[in-house]
Order: sequence, then C-alpha cells, then structure tokens
Amino acid sequence: MANFKDLRDQTGRIQEDIAAELGISRKYLSQLENNRRKPGRKLAERIAAFYHISPANLFGYQVDDMQRELMDERDSIKERLDRERKEHAREIQSLYKELDRLNEENKRLQGQVDHLIRIGDFIIGHTDSPDEAPTDKDKAKSDKADAKSEKEEAKTDKENV
Repeated sequence: MANFKDLRDQTGRIQEDIAAELGISRKYLSQLENNRRKPGRKLAERIAAFYHISPANLFGYQVDDMQRELMDERDSIKERLDRERKEHAREIQSLYKELDRLNEENKRLQGQVDHLIRIGDFIIGHTDSPDEAPTDKDKAKSDKADAKSEKEEAKTDKENV
C-alpha cells in the first residue's frame, strides 16, 4: 500500500486541509497514514484522484504487476481446464471401449439365443435340422398345426360341458 504520509508530504499540505478536501476526518486520515485503517473502494478512488495516481498505484501495485498477476491466474486456470479436458477425454474413450465390448458380448449372446431357438424348433418339429432357421413355409405349417390344436381343444371343451 502506498505511504499516504509520503504522498501528503509531496504536496506540502497539512492533514486538516487534505482531510477536508477528501471529506474525511483528520483522525481517519492519520489512521490511513499509519496503516491502522484501509480506505474503502470509493475513498481509495477519491484519494487516488486527489494525488493524480491510479487506484492500483495507491495500493502499491504497478499496472504491469497487476497484468502479470492476472495473466498468471489466467494461465493457471487454462492449465487446469486443459488437464480436466484431457481427463474427460480419457474417460469418454474408456466408456466407448466398454460400449464396444458390450455390443460384441450382446452379439455373441444373441447368436447363442438364436441357436437355442433353432434347437427348440427342431425338437418340436418345426425344422428338419437344429442348424437351420425355420422358413416361412415351416412357420405357416406350425401356425396351421397350432390353429388345429386350438380347434381340437375348443371342441373337447364343448363336449365336456
């Protein structure tokens, strides 16, 4: 923080005059000069304007220092974002690999299910071989057999009633 007493001494004026121009008490100005108090933003702007310096310089910052601090902070944030982006990209890539693996497993299991269905169709007489899929003709034959069976069951049910 700038030394307020040094700034006042450069003007050659006394505390009472400067305090009156700034709209503060002489006691408060003395506390500022002795670093016992810090001015708020509005008072800091008035003091900086009074001494014809920037508010940043009033608090001991050079504009270059402030810019450097902001650039360092920006670079730090950018590095963190880059790290997080790479981390997420690895996670996404891992999820895609898992999805591919699950799709392959699903295809394998579907093949097994299809084979079991063919075996079931062979056992109940819908196909001539467990390795061939039922044709439309076989399906039609099966549907007719199912319909005939249902009619016979219905006829039996009527006779029993």
